[in-house]
Formats: sequence, C-alpha cells, structure tokens
Amino acid sequence: MSANPAHALLDRLHGGKTNSIGQALAVAADVLARPELFDALLGGLEHEEPLVRMRSAYAVSKAAAERPDLLQPHKGRFIDRLTAPDNSHLCRACLLQAVRSLTLTPEDIALLTDLLLDFMHSDSSIVKTFSLHLLVEFAEADESLRPTVMPLLWKALETGTPAMRARARKLMKRYRL
Repeated sequence: MSANPAHALLDRLHGGKTNSIGQALAVAADVLARPELFDALLGGLEHEEPLVRMRSAYAVSKAAAERPDLLQPHKGRFIDRLTAPDNSHLCRACLLQAVRSLTLTPEDIALLTDLLLDFMHSDSSIVKTFSLHLLVEFAEADESLRPTVMPLLWKALETGTPAMRARARKLMKRYRL
C-alpha cells in the first residue's frame, strides 16, 4: 500500500470480486473522518480501472449522503463525470444516487433533466430506475416537467423490470401522483 494517504485510499478499492463494493463503505467512512481525503476519492472517478471508478462512485455517494458539503464544491466536475463514456452502468447508478446530495440551480436541473432523459434509453435497468427517480423528484418541484416525466413513470409501471415497477409504485405513492 502507498505511503501517500490519497493513493492508499484508492489502493483499497482495487481487486476482489468485480460484482462487490469491496472496501468502498470503509473508504467512505475514512473520508468522513478525514474530509481532506474527499478530493482523492473524487479523483477515483477518473481512475483507469473500471472497478476502482465504480467503487469510488459508491463511496462518493455514501460520503455525500452524510456530508453533502464535501461534494457541493465539485458539482460541475461531478455532473460532467455523469456523462463519461467509460462509466459502467453500476458506476453511473452510484453517481446518480449522489446527485440527490447536491444543491442544484434551475440551470443544473435543466442540464440534468436532459441527461436523465437520455439515460432512460440506457440498456441498464438500474440506470433507468435511478434516472426515473431523479426525474420524478425534479417534476415534483417543477410542474412544467410533469408532462414529460409522467409518461415515463407510467411506462415503467407497465413495462419496466420488476425493480423499475416497484420503484415507480413507491414514487407514485410518495408523491401522490
């Protein structure tokens, strides 16, 4: 392991089963205990190894859920990272979860709405599910989005995967749609 704390942090996200989060929760806890490491964790989103990118995204989403102030200064870079072509569907899903931690301007919401609508065409049901969730939250706050979002919600209820249908039911109940 590296003597540099930033490198050591990302070193912990290497290896193991590719379908696991590895030490991502422990890394998130370490970042919460030492917030100066958040920049290094954010750098993991651009790591050459897809597994490290995905686990970094997971750790970022967990840390940001507890401390949104850590992610907020990096909002622009973070939103740009959502569109990176080298993101796996699991990485993108984790990034989408972290979006909920951000304080967004109307311009951010407009940009994200366009991205999320594009993500609704993804081959990944998890990306579509998290995108739909954010779109519904945006539509709850901005009624002008409802004519665009409601058909997507109904489609998820009718033809989505079981997970998408379950999420759509929860969203409709939560927002009384």
